Amino acid sequence: ADALAWLPDQGATADDYASQAVNAYSDATAPDWAFSDQAGSYADLAIARLGRGELDGAADAITPVLELEPERRINGIVHSIQRVHESLRADFTGDQQASGMVDAIEDFTRTPVAAIRRQP
Repeated sequence: ADALAWLPDQGATADDYASQAVNAYSDATAPDWAFSDQAGSYADLAIARLGRGELDGAADAITPVLELEPERRINGIVHSIQRVHESLRADFTGDQQASGMVDAIEDFTRTPVAAIRRQP
């Protein structure tokens, strides 16, 4: 899904694989579950949907990522969500919904995990 999401003629396949990945990471009690892999799957799904012009679907995909608490905003997740940001800015300039998504992503990335005060 990660690679296919960037190929214009693979949008449907990328969406399918990303959806499968999101479903595979939906059980937080699974022994191989990782919140970062789940977030990356959502970002891939958003990018695949953006490639198909589906802003609503992309917004649905990134919402769980944007709801992560600051302690979970690790570098890999920030990088994944910034890829969604890049896609929005490149392909949806001037669209009001896309601008709202860009703003939400920028708010999310303003508070990375490194900025959080650690408890002694």
